[in-house]
Amino acid sequence: MRKYLVFLLVFLLTSVFASKEATQREITIKSGEEVKITDGTEDISIVPLDNGDNLDGENGIVSAGVMFGRVNSSTVKAVRIDGVSDALCVLDYEHCEVHEGNHYFISGFEAENVDGTIIFTVTTPNTTKWAHMTFQITSNKAFTFQVYEGAGTISGGSTATPINNNRNSDNTSILTIKKDPTVGSAGTLIDSYKIGNSAGGSLADFGGITSRDRELILKQDETYQFKITSNDDSATISYIGEWYEHTNAN
Repeated sequence: MRKYLVFLLVFLLTSVFASKEATQREITIKSGEEVKITDGTEDISIVPLDNGDNLDGENGIVSAGVMFGRVNSSTVKAVRIDGVSDALCVLDYEHCEVHEGNHYFISGFEAENVDGTIIFTVTTPNTTKWAHMTFQITSNKAFTFQVYEGAGTISGGSTATPINNNRNSDNTSILTIKKDPTVGSAGTLIDSYKIGNSAGGSLADFGGITSRDRELILKQDETYQFKITSNDDSATISYIGEWYEHTNAN
């Protein structure tokens, strides 16, 4: 029994030192060469890399603090940082949608007197590609802005064509937009803003700006009414609505 335990101890120590020695072996990779580590089924490649190399399909060991990210289904490349500050350079998601040609806007300005209105109705398709919308309205006089969901009995008006922010893209918006139609049923008020006072008040001659920076994700298969009402005469009202169209990944 004692001989067996001694043999077992020697075997374990030999295995440990052998493993330690194996982990300390140095492998030098020459330019243009490739080293593969395999168990006979799965391969791991060790390849000298450049910032522009594509790692798609490779099982690799990444070192020297290099980060890699997937560009698309077939391309994986190095993530770049700013050379001055060493900060990671990123674009917000909305900016990426501009580059992809999925970002749109409608804008304009109009002169309105008291109780004059500017109305847009926006109808979404019954798909899971949703519009993520922000907007901004400014005026030199007091005004009210309201957003209604579930507007109905829409008639007349003119068709408004969204503009793609990427002028090199042929993509078109999924939204159907009408300007100044007749709206039979206003819908449910879900958002509203008032800038300045009513006509004749001390603040009626002072306008301002209202905006929504957090996205309003429009419900699919729904109609919205966006309504701007002037609260004084001789108002110049400017507006812009912006959105990107996206299908959730998960």
